[in-house]
Amino acid sequence: MFDYDVEADLERKIPYVWANLLAENNLVPEQNPIAILLGGQPGAGKSFGSLEMSKRLNFNLLVINGDEFRPYHQYYHEIYQRYRKDASKYTGEFTGKMVQRVRNEAIKHRFNILIEGTLRTVDIPLNELENFRTEGYQTAVLICTCPKEISWKSTLKRAEEQAKNGIQPRYVPREHFDLVIHSLAENALKVLTQGKPESFEVYSRTQKLFDSKIDPEERLVAIIEHELHRTEDETE
Repeated sequence: MFDYDVEADLERKIPYVWANLLAENNLVPEQNPIAILLGGQPGAGKSFGSLEMSKRLNFNLLVINGDEFRPYHQYYHEIYQRYRKDASKYTGEFTGKMVQRVRNEAIKHRFNILIEGTLRTVDIPLNELENFRTEGYQTAVLICTCPKEISWKSTLKRAEEQAKNGIQPRYVPREHFDLVIHSLAENALKVLTQGKPESFEVYSRTQKLFDSKIDPEERLVAIIEHELHRTEDETE
């Protein structure tokens, strides 16, 4: 496709990415920092979840969202022009490695960290939880979910609005979306039981659905599945 060296691209871009993140956030090191993993299907309202976590920590929180790093890719514009709605497939390696670079830098500074993801697989969140504990971090997991068709429509609406505003839209491949929907509940349970975060919460767009401090873990899968497959006119 392109003569591309992802490691060289990362080395060139990480100083700019890190400088921009520091400029956008008023971050202070913590003696007992917390790391939050945020999961949920695309379009579920994870940006709202990030904001709520920031408020809890008096906005002393570095939010790491891989999607925001895609435009730093050396061939981002060319990839979008060629692949359009499938462009995200071709920037995934770069964004994933950039998330790791930013996370490592944030750990060095003892910043509170939130990493946005989907929970499409469990290996990455389980490894992240173990890594953060090893680094002396408190750990928490937050799942944001809602009826699947509402979230799918949200991804389309977001892309349309980005296009209207002259921003290259970030489309979500339907097969990726469906895979997250299929695996979210079971993967959430695995992260809770195997990853053992100190806090594990699930939110819909309007309320808290699950809290590991008060709810039995046996209810988690049913709660998430019900919310995912609830129709728009059903009550929660």
